[in-house]
Amino acid sequence: MKTSRAYVRKAVEAVLETDAKTATVFMAPNQIIRATRRMYKRGNSRGPTEVLLTLGKPNYKERNLIKVYKATKQKFPITRVQF
Repeated sequence: MKTSRAYVRKAVEAVLETDAKTATVFMAPNQIIRATRRMYKRGNSRGPTEVLLTLGKPNYKERNLIKVYKATKQKFPITRVQF
């Protein structure tokens, strides 16, 4: 499945603009985009910010959310960013 740059940008901007550690966008039931802020020594450091980008299969917590989305009959991709 082709990944849209807009969804990648949305996930990365959500992490950088808020105090959230992770932001997830659900593209399909078997594909997610996750942006994670790398934190060292409890909290945000004043140095450079590292963002880890994950494209691929959902983990077990995200699979449970996908089951809830399917039960409520929401369509993919889910445009809201999950924190």
